Amino acid sequence: MWRDTVLAMIRSLVVSFVLMMLALQAAEQPLRIVHTAGYAPYEFVNEDGAPQGYLIDVFQLWSRKTGTPVVFEQRSWSECLKAVREGHADVITGMTPTNERRVDFAFAREIARAESRVFMHRSLTRPDALNDLAGLVVGVVAGDNSETLLRAQAPDAQVRTYPGYRELAEAAKRHEIKAALGTSAVLYHQLSALNALGEFTISDFSLNDDPMAPAVLRGRDEQVAALNDGFDQFTQEEWDSIARLWVPYTLEPNLLPWGSVLRWGSLALGVALLVVMGLMSWNWQMRRRVNAALAAQRTLEGDLRQAQKMDALGQLAGGVAHDFNNLLTAILGQAELIKMKAEDEAGVRSSAGNIAEACRTAGDLVRQLLRFARRAVDEREPVDLHAMLEQTCDLLARSLGSGVEIQREMAATKPVVLGDASLLQAAVMNLATNARDAMNAQGCLRVTTHDTDLPADAARLIHPDLKAGRYCELRVIDTGGGMDDDTMQHIFEPFFTTKEAGKGTGLGLAMVYGTVREHGGAIVCESQPGVGTTFRAWLPLAG
Repeated sequence: MWRDTVLAMIRSLVVSFVLMMLALQAAEQPLRIVHTAGYAPYEFVNEDGAPQGYLIDVFQLWSRKTGTPVVFEQRSWSECLKAVREGHADVITGMTPTNERRVDFAFAREIARAESRVFMHRSLTRPDALNDLAGLVVGVVAGDNSETLLRAQAPDAQVRTYPGYRELAEAAKRHEIKAALGTSAVLYHQLSALNALGEFTISDFSLNDDPMAPAVLRGRDEQVAALNDGFDQFTQEEWDSIARLWVPYTLEPNLLPWGSVLRWGSLALGVALLVVMGLMSWNWQMRRRVNAALAAQRTLEGDLRQAQKMDALGQLAGGVAHDFNNLLTAILGQAELIKMKAEDEAGVRSSAGNIAEACRTAGDLVRQLLRFARRAVDEREPVDLHAMLEQTCDLLARSLGSGVEIQREMAATKPVVLGDASLLQAAVMNLATNARDAMNAQGCLRVTTHDTDLPADAARLIHPDLKAGRYCELRVIDTGGGMDDDTMQHIFEPFFTTKEAGKGTGLGLAMVYGTVREHGGAIVCESQPGVGTTFRAWLPLAG
């Protein structure tokens, strides 16, 4: 009997020892975590091959809080999903919970948020909504939620997909795309690494603000509970410290532990503050848009009045020129008759010659008036603006004097417009001559070109009649004394001049204005006293 008792005690001790060893082994089993390498600053691999990023630091802190070791393994996104589904890994660092993903995965509490925005080249107008990207070449990461939103809300955009954020940022820097969409913190990080962040503006609106949470295989409720227990041990300062290190400009994780009365009170206060801040932001945005709309309306009204005034002046100039030309013809004819009949009277012949010369000078003025009043270019043919400008600058280099330095900055593409090359050349010569006079024949004259796409709203801001389309922007810039606002209000008016009597007819800039408008373009002047003057002319490109 005692032998059976001893054997039973030995068996019990052996079973207890085995169970204890199994428990110790289970306690020392590390948590297997998979992550991706191209999602900096949330998670990536440094030059030494070690995992880094916000999510990596969160799990390392979780390991210290719980005493459970963690092992990180870097894989592609599809391989991460497969590893957890097949039991080769326990946790994916973070993903956005969706109904489709909940079929295979269960999620712990939210530990980060991934906000998406539009990064637009500074040469373009920053969008107010996704549909503002219609017609533009826009890049996204293939399969990203941003691609779905873009195709749904901006179907006319030319979408280009890239395998990762690094490739997307490189394409944006090379100007292969006009805008890039995606998680703002990741794009911000990649563009900063390429020293290209300063070339872009970031949209005021966000496409989405998705939560990020660790994912485990569906049914592993004990694993979800263990993850949440560890996260609830984090202090506010610990969350803040990780956030400040990696994504201080976008990351706003939910820092309060679940299940406490304090959480609900703070949550309610946070919602109230968000509502108040949202209303304040909405009010500010509405006021800004209303003010911008009013300013644009005032600009359009001023431009319309100026266009109507110039049209009336053109009609007046044409009518006066025709009548005046008839009178000049009669006077010139009589002068020639006097010269023929007064063969022996030298003084009379001289006076008659002076009358004839004055009539010819007046005739030149009449032709300028008629050209200003003309409504269309006589002959339209393709004009290579760069070739015309190069020829004009060569002529100017000989005629403006050695004291004027001429600089040329031409666009990479060759701009071609339909029009009259001689009229365009005369317009540039007039602008250059005015610049020389403003600089007292001592200074720098810059002639630049730049191709640009003008949407309808931007075109109307330049001139009420200007249409949307592709334009070559021609700039003529001088380093002269500049002009005040009152002078600039009249510079394109016929016979207006700031030169001394006898040194200018006041028709040069009026002819420039008429030539540009005849070619379907627009011209504006920007100037400040003591700074210099810039004339900006937009000419529509052929084709």
